[in-house]
Amino acid sequence: MTPAYRCPLCEQTLVFENKSWHCLNKHCFDVAKEGYVNLLPVQNKKSLEPGDSPAMMQSRRLFLQRGFYQRFAQRQFELIQQQLIRDARAINAVLDIGCGDGYYLMQLAEKLAPNQLDLHGIDIAKSAARLSAKQHKQAHFSVASAKNLPYFDNSFDLLLSIFSPLNIAEAERVLKPGGLLLIAGAGPEHLKQLAARVYKQAKNHEGAKLELGLSLELACEEQLKYSVELDGPALLELLTMTPYYWSADDSCKQALREMTATEIQLDFKFQLLKKP
Repeated sequence: MTPAYRCPLCEQTLVFENKSWHCLNKHCFDVAKEGYVNLLPVQNKKSLEPGDSPAMMQSRRLFLQRGFYQRFAQRQFELIQQQLIRDARAINAVLDIGCGDGYYLMQLAEKLAPNQLDLHGIDIAKSAARLSAKQHKQAHFSVASAKNLPYFDNSFDLLLSIFSPLNIAEAERVLKPGGLLLIAGAGPEHLKQLAARVYKQAKNHEGAKLELGLSLELACEEQLKYSVELDGPALLELLTMTPYYWSADDSCKQALREMTATEIQLDFKFQLLKKP
């Protein structure tokens, strides 16, 4: 059964009718022409357009399509698949929290069970939900916050949180017993050459402290490091899709745009959690 949307205002079940989602209390959320639904109430926004900008989303899409993060995406699949084999468990419903353009969700779906998974993605940025829904018609995308996931308890077999803020209590709430949560982000030396171009004194990533929540257990933890060679256009796309973009001045951006093949260190950290 497809996980049901939960009204972000009153927590009642949302029902789809006449191109909108509505609940018994007459809260209504229209579906955009691209196919996503905005479930982020105005009073829960901290800015007019929270999350990544359209320019950042477009740069992320272009950069990821170049394949430089393919090994990263492949390792995510392998870690999940290995745990599923150990648990003798299959999965059906998957939620990507902070889905961006849907790249990692779709990469995983193609490897696990093409056309058989119930795929969902949420992002606080409207530009992300719009781009995801436009590209991936087989999945369900919504604008929503990780602090208030628009789903009921025990809805998903697998959660993804890739380079995205995460509310561990909410993730634990919507995860089924026996379900998995994959958290992936930057290791200490991730993009260190790019950071050195932006900051006078660049520091290594410290990484967020993992809070396991009430019952989640750490199934495995791993680091993946490799280098790639990027030219000027790819470097500028990479810069624009990261928080470094806001600290880079025009001269830095122009210098990156004009660079030839440059080695960039990629450093990723994986944490796979399980709900008993």
